[in-house]
Amino acid sequence: MKQALWLMAACALLRAQGGGSLDVTKITHGIEQRYNNIKSLRVNFTETYIDRGGRHLPLSGTLYLEKPRKMRWDYASPPGQFFLSDGEYDYDYDPKTNQVERSKVKQTDDLRSPVAFLLGKVDFDRDFGSYSTEPDGAITATPKSDKLLFTSITFVAGPDFSIKKLSIKGQDGSTTSFGFEGEATNPALSASLFKFIKPPGAVIEPEKQP
Repeated sequence: MKQALWLMAACALLRAQGGGSLDVTKITHGIEQRYNNIKSLRVNFTETYIDRGGRHLPLSGTLYLEKPRKMRWDYASPPGQFFLSDGEYDYDYDPKTNQVERSKVKQTDDLRSPVAFLLGKVDFDRDFGSYSTEPDGAITATPKSDKLLFTSITFVAGPDFSIKKLSIKGQDGSTTSFGFEGEATNPALSASLFKFIKPPGAVIEPEKQP
C-alpha cells in the first residue's frame, strides 16, 4: 500500500508556464523524468495541518530523501523534532514528551510518508483516474483506488517540474499542506542521517500493530 501512496502523491505536480491551458501529459511526463531518475534529494519545507477543528501553526525544517525508501524530516520549528524512516522502520520523535513512536514502514499511516514519492517510480496513467486544474496552475488528482488514506492530492510545480506545493486531503477530512524551497537533487548525504539514534532519556513506545 505504501508504494501506492507514494505514487498517488505524484499526481498533481502540475503547473503550466506562461499562460494557456495546462498540458497535463507534458507536465506529468516532466515530473516522472525528474523524480524517477534521481537517487537522493534535499529540500527545505513548511508543513501545515488543518483538521475539522481548525488550523495548526506551520512547522518548518529540512527533508532528506534517499533511494530506496529512506527519508528524514529535521524540524527547525519546533527544534529537536524529527521523523525518520530507515527503510524498515519509521521513528517519530517529539521532544516535548521525549517519546519516540516506532512502526514498521508498511504499517505507517503518517501523512509525511507519501512525500517519499519524490524518490519513487511514478506512473500517472496507472495510479490516477482524473485531474482538475485551477487558474493558479495547480492540479488536483484523484486516485483510481478508493481504499487509500487520501481522497485527492493537489500539486504546483515549477518550470523545471520541481515540486513547489503539495496538499494531501485525507479520508477523515483533514488536509496536510507542504511548501518546498531550495531543492537539491543527488546531493551526497551521510548514511548517519538515516540511522536512528535514541535521544537521551527518550522512551520508545510499543510498535504499532496493524
